[in-house]
Amino acid sequence: MKRLRLFHIPLLGLLFSGPNADAADAYRRPADSYFVDKERGWYWRERQPETPQTQPPDSVTGAIAPSSEISKPLSAEWMRKNLDSYRDAALNNPTPENVEAYMLLQRYSMDMADRFSQVWMDVVAQQAYLDESVDRPISHVAKIERQSGISAERERILKSLSTRGIGIWYFFRSDCPYCHRQNAVLVALTRLYGIEVLPISLDHGAMNSPEFPSFVLDEGQGARLNVTGTPTLFLNNTETGEIARLTVGFRALNEIEDAALQVARKNQWISESEYVSATQGTAPVYLVDGGPPPAEVANDPQAMLRYLRAAATPPLMTPLATAGAPQ
Repeated sequence: MKRLRLFHIPLLGLLFSGPNADAADAYRRPADSYFVDKERGWYWRERQPETPQTQPPDSVTGAIAPSSEISKPLSAEWMRKNLDSYRDAALNNPTPENVEAYMLLQRYSMDMADRFSQVWMDVVAQQAYLDESVDRPISHVAKIERQSGISAERERILKSLSTRGIGIWYFFRSDCPYCHRQNAVLVALTRLYGIEVLPISLDHGAMNSPEFPSFVLDEGQGARLNVTGTPTLFLNNTETGEIARLTVGFRALNEIEDAALQVARKNQWISESEYVSATQGTAPVYLVDGGPPPAEVANDPQAMLRYLRAAATPPLMTPLATAGAPQ
């Protein structure tokens, strides 16, 4: 009997190990789960949650999410909402049908854009106030003629600066190599437009230059005007006593001319119309400069068109009323 008992002890160990031990744990688990989740009660016949089904791969019909708002098929709005979805479907699942569908939709959208551009050009040809080449010509002959007029106005207005008491303060140093090159440019400026130049030596030394044999010594003007390098130019209005920075560093003649016009305009030494005639020829027409739109244009396309036409038409130009004009 003792031998039998010793023999049964290993058998009992095998019964409660491996799969049988798991079965015993499973048998005890409901009691444990009751104390952990006792609010639910004894649901020993409760169904297990279902395993989610795997979704099929993207296709032309299954990959396109329906829009929350129904729009007209193949309209511009529909294209904005769906074209990218067709492209993504073709990239994610490049079947012949998916790729062909995206290619055809892309071709359709390009045809829409081409037809729009053709009508755009027709409208520009019919309505001169929409033709940007009227004020900004693109033909060679027209550009030469326009630039000739701008150059004449530019010369006239720059010459008028000297008659209004405007001159240039020229800060230099005797050891400044760029100042020697700037001298010739300033002499040309005086010869062309009559604008007087006053050289001011920051280090009280002479440049030994034939262009400016005479100069004055800096007596604190440079520090008050925060001159940190040479050459530095200032516009000086002797009539009003105003001084404005013009340029810093070596500048070509056309750069000094442009800066002089900008500074004179900013300080109201020349009018806005003078500045425009010397730089652009004619003032551009900005739709945003028109009066505030009436309230009825918000929901009335015809009223909106009439308002924008009136804002876009220059004072000396009448919009063309043609039978083919878009309404």
